[in-house]
Amino acid sequence: MKKLTTSLVIVGACLTAITQAATPFTVTQAPDFATSAPGVISDSYALNGPGGQGFTSADRFDLIPSAGTTYYITSITTYGFGFDGGTMSPASLGAMEINIFGNSGALPGATPIFNLMYNPGAATESTHVSNGNIAGFDSYKTTYDLSATPINMGAGGTFWLNVGGTGSSAASYIWNYSSVMNDNAFRSAQATMWGPWTSSAGAGLAFEIGGYTEAVPEPATLALGLLIIPALRKRKQG
Repeated sequence: MKKLTTSLVIVGACLTAITQAATPFTVTQAPDFATSAPGVISDSYALNGPGGQGFTSADRFDLIPSAGTTYYITSITTYGFGFDGGTMSPASLGAMEINIFGNSGALPGATPIFNLMYNPGAATESTHVSNGNIAGFDSYKTTYDLSATPINMGAGGTFWLNVGGTGSSAASYIWNYSSVMNDNAFRSAQATMWGPWTSSAGAGLAFEIGGYTEAVPEPATLALGLLIIPALRKRKQG
């Protein structure tokens, strides 16, 4: 009986190591509503490409790499407004787009590693948060919930967030500046392709990223658990 109890304790320890509790994390770049300019234009990356009138922006964020840890993103929030000559809510733009790019030479990579189109007009997603310091340029906090299908960001690293409205000469998403002076980048549409990403160092954009990390079980721990469980079954049957 004593041997069986000891074995169960070992199995319990192995299973605990394998199923570590998730640890929440956040990346926050708070909006700066006092700045003399409200923000930058950021049109949809997919819908306003070659030959269009698109101008899109991205901001860098870092998930500190940690051996044996996997990052998962469960929510993305941006601050800004839809500039269509009338309603300021991002909902006025219809569909919006979220992209995450990898890092390439201190700029976003060539193509997104994650892409999602969504409607910020859905209930509770877009909330008025400030009138700003320029009459008529209200700002909205727009959140997309990814908890049902979290984005696996691997062990972390440097990434770039891009968000944009459908975009035209009369409808664009204005992404608010942040009080955090992080790097951002932009690119404009050319005749046959997007132009190159260009750095805009020292000017951060406002966003929040939420999620959690999970410890990846060490191979030795996982193997030990898999070996002990069949042994216990055999002992029980005997």
